[in-house]
Amino acid sequence: MKYFYPDIGDAITIEVINTKEPFSGYWNDSERYALANVHRELALNPQHTLVDAGTGSGRLAIEFAPYFQEVLALEPDPERMEGARKNFVDAGISHIIPRQVSFEDADIPDGSCDLLLLSTPLTKRLEF
Repeated sequence: MKYFYPDIGDAITIEVINTKEPFSGYWNDSERYALANVHRELALNPQHTLVDAGTGSGRLAIEFAPYFQEVLALEPDPERMEGARKNFVDAGISHIIPRQVSFEDADIPDGSCDLLLLSTPLTKRLEF
């Protein structure tokens, strides 16, 4: 069965953000705060490999790529992966490896990544 992204244009996410914000800008401010903390930690401790599972447009893979020697960007949806590939080229980042595959089917060896960003639904339990 071919994978398709169920929330075309992120309509559900946008609707939730627009109707569930405690105050205007809450979600953006919260994300900026969380990402700033990640940036601070990674700047102090650069790593070897990032796996961005459910990379979507590749936004976070691009944002965190400077801290890693290798970034593996996984996205099962062909249209979203096509957009991510274009964004990686436009950003001029050559060490991002895009793979059109789900995280569960990616066959990533244990211990082979330093940081996992997981923005995808799972059908089985992860153990670390």
